[in-house]
Amino acid sequence: MTRRTTAILQVGIGLVVLGFMTRAVAGEWTKIQGANVALDFHPGWIALSMVITWLMYAGLIEGWLRVIRGWGEEVRWLTGARIWILASFGKYLPGRIWAIAGLAVMSERAGVRGGVATAASVVMQVLAVGTGVAVAALTIGRELESVQPGAGMAMLLLGLAALGSLVTVGHQGTLNRIWRVARREGPPPSAPRAGALGEGIALNLLAWLGYGVAFWALARGVLPGSPLDPRLAIGGFAAAYLAGLLAIFVPGGLLVREAMLVALFQGSIGLGEAVILAAVSRLVLTGCEVGAALPFLFKRESPA
Repeated sequence: MTRRTTAILQVGIGLVVLGFMTRAVAGEWTKIQGANVALDFHPGWIALSMVITWLMYAGLIEGWLRVIRGWGEEVRWLTGARIWILASFGKYLPGRIWAIAGLAVMSERAGVRGGVATAASVVMQVLAVGTGVAVAALTIGRELESVQPGAGMAMLLLGLAALGSLVTVGHQGTLNRIWRVARREGPPPSAPRAGALGEGIALNLLAWLGYGVAFWALARGVLPGSPLDPRLAIGGFAAAYLAGLLAIFVPGGLLVREAMLVALFQGSIGLGEAVILAAVSRLVLTGCEVGAALPFLFKRESPA
């Protein structure tokens, strides 16, 4: 593929992503206007929410780079940040494969072996889902139990199982199966060092906790009285984000994540407030993603 063709393809994909993002923002703004709830803006809390979110992006980038280093590869931090942030916009295209494929392709172009690039991308996705399930299970299990008897205990057991299963992603047998599913040519890479996976797990757990705190800060920034409990904010955000993530044919988890947030929080903060918070969260997170991407849009990746 020529450089000109690649550039045209990138512009085309970018326009499609922009279309999905514009649609998402317009839909959330309509919800805000129709919720009939008096907003109570506190810019300082909103700014804090965005800063925490950006710090969690940095933590996840570091976790991904440490997994890559666990295979003996090296990527400059800013190059890795550019790859991770720009590839994440692939989630706005139907099918979760685009974000993972983007990570793999851009990593290869930055000098990482193709096998390591693909394996690291898939492993980090597995770590994100596993740690997210664990965080949601351990923080809002009681609330689920009150809604549906048995659901809380099932979620708790699922969370513990998810934490235990995370260690298997670095085993050679698991990598072999990932390779077959991804239909990659050639042999899979050998298993990374265990410490890299441990670091990836720790940084993913930290990210989920940080995202929840950012969501709680956002609630303090837009809702009168700031009624949201921090524990509920952490678990509810993780559960809702995962619901959107696992809805693989819904671009960016649009509406799925918001519906889950409303269902989880309407009992504690009110229906209108839950709708407002879900909509504002989508707008602010979209702004965070665009803001994080702006410094990298016109800078080419370079090998380590």
